[in-house]
Amino acid sequence: MKISAESMDPVLARMASEWFARLSDPSATEDDHRDWLQWRNASPAHEHAWQQVENVVRRFHQLDRSAAKGALSRPAIPARRQALRSLAAIGVMIGSGWLAYRQLPWDVWSANYQSATGELREVTLADGTQLILNTATAVNVVFDTKMRRVELVRGELHIATASDPHSRPLVVRTPFANLLPVGTRFSVRQEQEWVRLTVHEGAVDVEPLNGYGPPMRRIAAGSSVQITREGLAEPKASPANAEAWTQGMLLADGMALGDVVNELNRHRVGRLVCDPAVAELKLSGAFPLRNTDAALSAVARALPVRIVTMTGLWARVEPL
Repeated sequence: MKISAESMDPVLARMASEWFARLSDPSATEDDHRDWLQWRNASPAHEHAWQQVENVVRRFHQLDRSAAKGALSRPAIPARRQALRSLAAIGVMIGSGWLAYRQLPWDVWSANYQSATGELREVTLADGTQLILNTATAVNVVFDTKMRRVELVRGELHIATASDPHSRPLVVRTPFANLLPVGTRFSVRQEQEWVRLTVHEGAVDVEPLNGYGPPMRRIAAGSSVQITREGLAEPKASPANAEAWTQGMLLADGMALGDVVNELNRHRVGRLVCDPAVAELKLSGAFPLRNTDAALSAVARALPVRIVTMTGLWARVEPL
């Protein structure tokens, strides 16, 4: 089922906005988050309404630095009031024709499977292949008589392949290479300038799309490789905790704080940044990706830093 921007129900838009306000409140509980996910999963229309709210939020993050500094100079506002002010702006944008939703790239919002920011979504395909979509991920799946094709449109994907009774090859398409798994379990993360393949079990053949380097290279289990327009880098040993995100966890072992913050930011609605003065501090521990506020509280207990909330959607990790 595909829902056009023009057919969005204003009632669902208001419901999604109310969920946004509820989850922006620091008093939001695990039950609130569970109920929110149940509401989103109840129908495709609910999911699209929520993604519209997220899209509007992302537009707020494009404000220039002067606007952010202005916000810093004002007295603190209770979180729920901040959320409601944001919702007023969302209402204006919804009333003006779902502008933000229409600006989401077609290949993202029309994808067969999507996950929202902060969500892990599990999908079992018709052949038994299992997918786990990490935060803000979009995937297309096409099975025909000759091939099984999975296209990673954006984000990060974990795949556990299944044997096909029709012996059709499985191909995972990315912007820079086709990935051909050999009875395997692997992850693929796509950013604007690179794709990273991590093989957990079996092997994956990498076929670059730009003609650089060898036409095919096999990456074995326990290895990770970065792929760009120029071809493949040298494979490296993958970290032991490479699959932790599939369980909703970030496992850090002497990880730079700036890198931890960047990972948490991927799973957080809003903008989270790290002051360069503390970005190189080393951090070890297990942090929940589905509750980034709890993760940030743990960071503040482990290191001499504090979490400064600038608005309901902006937060910064800085020195004490």
